[in-house]
Amino acid sequence: MVYCLNPKCSQRQNPDTATKCEACNTSLLIKDRYLPIRPLCNLDALYRYSEIFEVKDIKDNNKLKVLKILMKNDSKIVELFEQEAKILIQLTHPGIPKAEEQFSLYFKNGQKVLCLIMEKIKGQNLQQWLDENDHEPISQDLALYWLKQITEILAYVHRNGFLHRDIKPSNIILKPNGKLVLIDFGTAREITQTVVNGHTVTFVYSYGYTAPEQFQRKVVPQSDFFALGRTFVHLLTGQHPSNLACSSVTGHLIWPSLAPDISPIFANFIDKLMEPSLEKRPKNTQEILREREKIILQIAWRRLKEIDPMIQLFSLEERLANSNSKETVIVNVEPNSNLVLSPEKYSLLEKKLIELIGPIAPTLLQQVGKDTLNPKKLVENLRLYLTQHQQVEFEKQVMLLMQDTAEKFHTDSIKSKEKKKISESFVHQCESELSDIVGPVATLLVQKALVSHPEISPVQLVQILAEKIPEREKARHFQKRLGYIVS
Repeated sequence: MVYCLNPKCSQRQNPDTATKCEACNTSLLIKDRYLPIRPLCNLDALYRYSEIFEVKDIKDNNKLKVLKILMKNDSKIVELFEQEAKILIQLTHPGIPKAEEQFSLYFKNGQKVLCLIMEKIKGQNLQQWLDENDHEPISQDLALYWLKQITEILAYVHRNGFLHRDIKPSNIILKPNGKLVLIDFGTAREITQTVVNGHTVTFVYSYGYTAPEQFQRKVVPQSDFFALGRTFVHLLTGQHPSNLACSSVTGHLIWPSLAPDISPIFANFIDKLMEPSLEKRPKNTQEILREREKIILQIAWRRLKEIDPMIQLFSLEERLANSNSKETVIVNVEPNSNLVLSPEKYSLLEKKLIELIGPIAPTLLQQVGKDTLNPKKLVENLRLYLTQHQQVEFEKQVMLLMQDTAEKFHTDSIKSKEKKKISESFVHQCESELSDIVGPVATLLVQKALVSHPEISPVQLVQILAEKIPEREKARHFQKRLGYIVS
């Protein structure tokens, strides 16, 4: 089918072969390149301001794009439409649809409409996603994953001097690859003093999501945070925010009991986003991302404690409190001398973990890898501390780490150890293990080996010390205890 864009046409559907509308004789090919093939909204809806079509761009390899047409000639609505075009043409981000061009279209009856050609985003908006899933609440794991994506998109928008002003599930598209895209910038505005003070702001709102100050024509970045919090309440409960009761004391929505697996720390943070007083909301997107990392850290720590109650994470909160969203937290533990991966792959694994869970990653890898001698087992153990969604992503990204054979792994492990410098803790470990076999002379033997060979590696030190042990079986046991048996 090919569609006629004339809103007054009596029969807008036409055969694929048609070049002009069979009902009103309007040209079906727009600007000699765009062919409308299906509507993306209800064309019979009352009080509509715009129509949206999927179009085929015959000058761009028949690529599918989106055509948005403004059908109402109202000065305020025109202002919003032109504003959206300006913003989307200016911004370039994978989480924002790219606008290509704006133009005017004239029909034979003299009617003029404004048009905007945009990138087509595959997927469905989160309101549609909720509808198709019977409004089933999303998990806390998925909420944390989505929160990072939306906040990073919002950070880009704010950094470029704009406010969105209408964040809600229907304005967020979920792509097939699991990534989110923020759409509908028709209500977005530049961050100017005029906007902040509200002197000439066009009033737009979405019931249940719009921040209180927007009703007084005052708009600030924290107004987007309020809508963000309300959006996640909807996603976590499956209930529209306007259907939920509100506390007469705090002004907060009463919602956590409707979120099946929500933790108190995450629920409190969502409430902070939705504070009636904007001064109590996060100051910026970086604060949101930092708070999210703290939440994940606490959840991961609890999982660690459940599996190993004796684990100690020294001064973790203090270190995290002084970190920013790009920093990692290092705990007071010596590097594991028994690396099950080469240094390069260990670093890659740590990097992937940091991308998924933030500053807890080095600690998790250090603790989990401490007694794990098999790379595959290491990855399996690490999965225990990840959310369900993160587990899938993690396994995809680290499959290359599993390609080595056991023999190649053993060779690489020995080579990596040969390149390592000897730590003080490793020297003490050698002295301790050796003294169990040869007695107090162990310390003298270790120090002599170090003085005689200043550039000695751990594996070389172990070999030299093993040669000082008369009994072959005890020598092998000594090497095994230190993780350096060389055949």
